[in-house]
Amino acid sequence: QIVQSVDLVTTIISLAELPQLKTSDGEDMTLLLNGKEKPLHRIGVTECPFSKSVIKDNWRMVYYPINFFRHYGNFENVGELYDLKKDPYEINNLFYLEEYQPIVNEIRNELLNWLISSTRPVTVWPPNEGANKYGHSIFNYDLDGKLTIAHLQELIDKGIIYYL
Repeated sequence: QIVQSVDLVTTIISLAELPQLKTSDGEDMTLLLNGKEKPLHRIGVTECPFSKSVIKDNWRMVYYPINFFRHYGNFENVGELYDLKKDPYEINNLFYLEEYQPIVNEIRNELLNWLISSTRPVTVWPPNEGANKYGHSIFNYDLDGKLTIAHLQELIDKGIIYYL
């Protein structure tokens, strides 16, 4: 099963029988801890400052920003793709091979969907930095200091689209 560190908080809150955070991407792992099967995530994402790594099924893909390696040449599309069943030590990079482009595109789309739907990138701390000149914030923060998806949609509906 794919589990992520964000699942720990959700699971601990569930085990403590406390109300869940509204903006957590974590899933409750209690059933897994009790030996039952429950798929939690379609993909697993590891975030680094200048790359994202995605695990899906037996594949691992690392994706870098366009022109990230421009100092070493003209690299517009740089990445890594490994078949973890055949290559568990990640030695044979399949990212550039034509026959693996459908897998690269599928995982890239999964990553894009994750980036759009994840609440982690909108973490804002301290909460009062969005205050206007009257000291009132145009943002509504949850107890964990994050903007809720519902509030982001409300801001967009009001025409406030440049919230980050």
